[in-house]
Amino acid sequence: MLFNEITGNELYRACFLPVPAWRPVLVTDYFLDRNPACWIETDEGKSRLETGWCFGSRFLGEMGDPFTETLRGTGFGKVSHQLRFWLAWLIDICARHANQREAIFPKRPGQRFDAVFVDHGHLFGGPDGNAEPQPIASRYFDSRIYKDLSQPISWTFKGEFVPWMWTFSGTESEICQTSGKPDRR
Repeated sequence: MLFNEITGNELYRACFLPVPAWRPVLVTDYFLDRNPACWIETDEGKSRLETGWCFGSRFLGEMGDPFTETLRGTGFGKVSHQLRFWLAWLIDICARHANQREAIFPKRPGQRFDAVFVDHGHLFGGPDGNAEPQPIASRYFDSRIYKDLSQPISWTFKGEFVPWMWTFSGTESEICQTSGKPDRR
């Protein structure tokens, strides 16, 4: 999953979508033995992580900034740049994302929210590359974020997506037309 997390984070960054800063982190037995709070909670209890290199993303609330993982009711109308969710969905479809798109919403002045896209571990057919995702599977779980569907599609693409598509400089067709599994050599 390290490959998926790094590549997904950098793919999103290249498309001008907000993602957290990250660094590779070496997780050792010494660290895990002394920090059981970082173990994963499962139905059977806590599960110890494996040692080795991991994807370490910046904690978005580290400076005490308020954030939320789930928006309620009118919160969707307060999200800045909602059309970014459409671009994220398009990227996820092309990159065979086998899980729902996740985002964290830092709160900004004026009761607004930004979206920061996280968790790219299930891109490229999932951790083992064998998943065959359906396009609907990779969208953000609450469809209210896609409210701009009523806008004319031509306006949406001219106003928001065309600058990102130029960034690919012709490679978007290669990305979206690749139906095989990625070469992980």
